[in-house]
Amino acid sequence: MAEKKADKDRSVEERLKALYKLQSYLSEIDRIRILRGEHANEVKDREDEIARYETRIAKHEEELKELDKLIKTKTGEIEDRKVKIAKYEEQINNVRNNREYAFLEKEKEYESLEVELAEKSARLAELDTALSMDESISQDEAEVGEEVGEGERPSVLEDLKK
Repeated sequence: MAEKKADKDRSVEERLKALYKLQSYLSEIDRIRILRGEHANEVKDREDEIARYETRIAKHEEELKELDKLIKTKTGEIEDRKVKIAKYEEQINNVRNNREYAFLEKEKEYESLEVELAEKSARLAELDTALSMDESISQDEAEVGEEVGEGERPSVLEDLKK
């Protein structure tokens, strides 16, 4: 009962000041709760971003392995074709007629063109990889926080596999 009397004895001004102080405390508590919730969301966003980058790195590493395999294949083809060219040149020295000579010359020319094609395909694969990496890095720098869409630029590697 003494408390009720004490409350009645307070002036309206004191009550308003106490109410204002209570509201400011509650506002501060709400601000801290919101801030605490935002930190959790930021941490989750960063974890998602890390996962996205890890996926992108794995994709690039897989593409590099494929391109290395393709380059090794093309290099092997080049060596095989050079052996065939040497064989055709040796056969040209032992030609009996013009028809056989023309055939061997055409085969030699064909193999030379195939060697050139394989060399250019391997080089094109290397350049495609370098370009993909450069674009990925520049997009990461330009668009921090945004995921780059798949298949924005057609890969030359796909055409080489056909």
